[in-house]
Amino acid sequence: MKLFTKILMSCTVLCLSLNAKAQEQAERPKTPEQYPDYVIMMNGDSIPCNINISIFSGFRYSTTDSTKLTKIKPDKVKEYYVARRHILWGSTTKEDHSSRVFLELLEKGKINLYEDYYPSTYGVNKIEWYVSKGSDTSKKLKSSGMLFSSSRKERKDNFSELIKDNEAVYNKYTTENKFTYDQLRNLIHWYNTGQQIPPSPPDNHLDY
Repeated sequence: MKLFTKILMSCTVLCLSLNAKAQEQAERPKTPEQYPDYVIMMNGDSIPCNINISIFSGFRYSTTDSTKLTKIKPDKVKEYYVARRHILWGSTTKEDHSSRVFLELLEKGKINLYEDYYPSTYGVNKIEWYVSKGSDTSKKLKSSGMLFSSSRKERKDNFSELIKDNEAVYNKYTTENKFTYDQLRNLIHWYNTGQQIPPSPPDNHLDY
């Protein structure tokens, strides 16, 4: 019985591996025009590519010059964009951490806004936002969880420091005194681009 179980498990793993490989081959573009994804290396080089996603090997990319799949690592790649998912990922070091990680890059500019997402099997997903300005280290700005190493007031004051060199953005923040997800993203977008984000329905994230 144990032998049969081992054989069955081996066959299952083999089938999953073959299926993942077949999916990668099917998704691989045939011409340069079909390479809508890109990676930006730490030296600033931008490489058009096709990014393959595998449950076994994570995110890897291939270019028109080679069919070799190269793993996307946060210490080698600064940013990468997956066109079919419309998601930009950025490499950053969270405060109090020593190694780089990839986080979704919601806003890019003088101030970068990152999102870390923790799905839950209990129906309450956790979202954390991080910001950085002129540094590869990002500090926690907001979370749908309740545990913080810093107080809400301290995080609000830190955000004020980030935007105080833009009078219009700073005045809106201090006048309206809102610390919601929508407000923070709008202020960062406005700071970076000079344009505000059109109003949207209120978010349902918990407010901490």
